[in-house]
Amino acid sequence: MSELKIAFLINLDRRPDRWLEFNQSSSSLDIPIERFSAVDGQDLPESELRSPSPVAACWMSHQEVARKFLESEAEYCLVLEDDLALTEESINALNQLWEKKLEDLDLLQIGFCVSNNQLSNRVIYNRQRHIVNILWRFKLLSAPLTQRLLENIYGYKISYLENLNFPVAVNTFELGTHAYLISRRFAEMISSFNYPVYLPADLAMMEIVNTGEFRSFRLIQSLINQSASPSSISNASANSLEKKISDMLMKVSP
Repeated sequence: MSELKIAFLINLDRRPDRWLEFNQSSSSLDIPIERFSAVDGQDLPESELRSPSPVAACWMSHQEVARKFLESEAEYCLVLEDDLALTEESINALNQLWEKKLEDLDLLQIGFCVSNNQLSNRVIYNRQRHIVNILWRFKLLSAPLTQRLLENIYGYKISYLENLNFPVAVNTFELGTHAYLISRRFAEMISSFNYPVYLPADLAMMEIVNTGEFRSFRLIQSLINQSASPSSISNASANSLEKKISDMLMKVSP
């Protein structure tokens, strides 16, 4: 267990059932997870907000986690939302990831949303995952010709981080803020960006990544999915908004 990492799970005070559910499903998780009390949208004055209260509360919760991380001496922080769905496979992958030496990265998206087997730029998720994993297995992923072809196909670079031993997409972020790792540098940006809140958490993260100022990566395969039930740090209106965002991104993508 690294002394240079810290981990939080965001959870509303009025949803202790979510925290209990997480603890029951994570008994084999070898990561010390600290519960973080989420900002409650019900406590926010609507008249002072530039976005729906659940949307604002979600991003503000992530901002508060970033600030709490910066108060520690840790170099990296794992951030989880309480609507994640843990499986034996995802727990094993998280345990392995936690033991890896993290360097040369500011953001690693570990879990993300896939709608109808498509990513936000219309890329077929399973097809991309299959192709990249084959190239990685046969040690062809780092070949210059392969790199150019993949970037032309997907619009972003595909690479792998040797210290993590996982293939990754470079400088891209998908919908879903339920599982990611950040550096102190990235946390500093989160803590001040998008305030007052006008962008949902997903789009705020996308905007930060799109600046190109950070070493941002997304795992080719989502290790952690969201559960079918609504998140306790959001609600039906926020989930509906996220669907609208996803549909919008699908329409404007080439």
